[in-house]
Amino acid sequence: QWAGQSNELLQRVHNEFKAIDYHDSALPQSVFAADKPLSIVFAGQYSAGKSTILKALTGGEDIAIGAGITTQVAHTYDWNGIQVIDTPGIHTILDHDEISYQAMESADMLVYVVTKELFDDFIGQKFRKLLIDADKAGEMILVVNKMGDVGNTPENRRIKAQDLEKVTHPYVPQDLHVVFIDAESYVDSRDETDEEIAAELVERSNYEEFVSVLNNFIREKEIPSRMTTALYKIDACIRDAMKEYQPSVGDDDVDAVEEHLRQERRIVQTN
Repeated sequence: QWAGQSNELLQRVHNEFKAIDYHDSALPQSVFAADKPLSIVFAGQYSAGKSTILKALTGGEDIAIGAGITTQVAHTYDWNGIQVIDTPGIHTILDHDEISYQAMESADMLVYVVTKELFDDFIGQKFRKLLIDADKAGEMILVVNKMGDVGNTPENRRIKAQDLEKVTHPYVPQDLHVVFIDAESYVDSRDETDEEIAAELVERSNYEEFVSVLNNFIREKEIPSRMTTALYKIDACIRDAMKEYQPSVGDDDVDAVEEHLRQERRIVQTN
C-alpha cells in the first residue's frame, strides 16, 4: 500500500516536471529498492574525525586520516554488507558542501559527527536546518568525537549532552542517539603491543558503545529509513524546481530576503 501511494506520487511529480519542461533526471527511478544495500553517510564538521571513525569500523588501512582536509570526495566502503560513505567536511568549501549534501540526500541513514567543541553559531544553524527543515532527526545518530582530549568520562559526557540541547531543542540527546567517542584511541589500540595500554585506549574510545548504538539504530530504523530515502530525494528535486521557477524582481537582495522568509515559514509550519 505504501509503495503504491509513493509510486503514484513519484509519477505525479514526473508528469508535472514534463508539463513545465523541467528536467526530471534527478528524480529517483523507484521508491523502494529491496535489493539495494543499506547506506549510511558520515557527515559533519571539517576535521571532526569522520574518516578515523570509518577506519575504526572497517579496518581499512587505505583510509587517509590526520589534520587538514583528508577527504576531498565521497568514498564508499563496505561494513558487514552495509555501505558506509565518507564525505568531506561541510561549510568549509562550497564544492565540498554540495558533495556532502548530495550524499546525505541519497543515503538511507545519517551519522553526523562533531568534535568535543560541539557547535558554533554558524554550524549550529546549519545543523538545525538539517534537523528541523529536512526532518532528519528520526534517521540520525549524532556522534561527538575526540573526547579523549577532555576525558571521555560519564561526567564530561553529561555536561556535553546538556550543551548539545541548546542546538538540538526540542529534541534531547536521547532522541538523536548521541554517543561520545574517541575514534583515534581505538585505532591506536590496534597497534599497541602493551595489552594494558591497549585496553585503556579501547575504554577511552568508547568504541564498543558506538557500535552497539549503531547496530541497534540499524535494526530499529532500517526499513522506514529506506522507505523514506526516495521521498527526501523527490522533496529536494521539487525545492530545486521551485527555486528555479520562483518569480524574481531582479534584485538579489530582495530574492534572498524572500527565500529567508520562506524558510522561516517552513519552520513555523513544521513546529
